[in-house]
Amino acid sequence: MVSALLVVALVFLWRGSQREPRFHGKSLSAWLAEGVRRPVAAWGVVVSVIDTKQEAVRAMGTNALPFLVKWMQYESPPWRVRLTSIAPRVPKGFWFLLKDKQADRAALSLTCLQILGPDVSPAMPELVRLMKQTNAVVANRALQVVDTAGKAGIPALLDVLTNRQAYVQIHYLEGCMGRLGPDGHYAVPPLLNCLTNGNWGVAVVAARWLGRVRMDPELVVPALMTCLEAPDARVRCAAVQTLGEYRGFARVAEPSLVREEGDLDSVIRQAATNALQMIRADFLFQDMAHVQGF
Repeated sequence: MVSALLVVALVFLWRGSQREPRFHGKSLSAWLAEGVRRPVAAWGVVVSVIDTKQEAVRAMGTNALPFLVKWMQYESPPWRVRLTSIAPRVPKGFWFLLKDKQADRAALSLTCLQILGPDVSPAMPELVRLMKQTNAVVANRALQVVDTAGKAGIPALLDVLTNRQAYVQIHYLEGCMGRLGPDGHYAVPPLLNCLTNGNWGVAVVAARWLGRVRMDPELVVPALMTCLEAPDARVRCAAVQTLGEYRGFARVAEPSLVREEGDLDSVIRQAATNALQMIRADFLFQDMAHVQGF
C-alpha cells in the first residue's frame, strides 16, 4: 500500500513538473491558441500592454522549451491530409471540422522557438537528436530552430555540414547562417577550415555561408581567392559568387576575378562578371558619397 502511494506521489510530482508555464493567468497552449490581444484602456490608462502572443512566450522563456519542442514535432496523419483535400467541396460552415489544431500549434511552436533565439540553448541536445531523425519534416524543423540560436547553434550547423551521413534527412543547408548577426565572428574560423575540405559539397556550402555571414573580410577574402585555384569548378564558382557578396571589401580580388572571366566554364565566367559589377558598384557609391553635397 505504501509503495502504491509512493508511486502515485511520484507520478503526481512528475506531472506537476510538466505543467505548462503560465503568463498573466493563461497557459502556454492558451496563448498559442488565441489571436492577438490588444491593449485595454481604463480611465484613460492602458492596463494591458500584451500586444502579441510572442511577448508572452518571451516572458515564459526557457520554461516553454520542453512544450514547444514537443509540439513542434507533430505531423498531421495521412488520413487528415487526405480529408483536407476535400475542403473545397465542404460547405464553409463545416470547415472547422477539418481544421487540425495540433498542426497549427506545431507551426506556431516552431515560430516561437525561432523567436526565442539564443534562449533555446538548453534544448540544443534534443534539437540535434531530432535533426538526426529519419523524419524529414521534423529534422528540418529542428534545423530551422538551430539556425536562429545564434552562437549556440554554430557547432550543430557545422556538424551537419561536415557529418552529413548522420543527418540523412536534412536539406537546404545553403540557406543557413544568415541570422547570426554579431555572432557571425564565431563562425568564420571553422568555415575557413571547411573551404579546404576534400568534399566539394562541404567547401561550396562553407563558401555560401561565409557570404551570408559577411564578416572578417581581411581573413575571408584571401581564403576565397585561394579557392579560385581549386580543381573543382563548383568550388571555384561558389568562391567567385561569395567574393561578390563582400562587395567593396573584396576589391583586392579584382585581378583574380578578371582572370576568372576567361574560365572555360560559362557559369564561372558569368559569376565573375557579376561579382566584379558588385564590387565596382560598391566602390563607385563610396566615391560618390565623398563628393560635396552628395
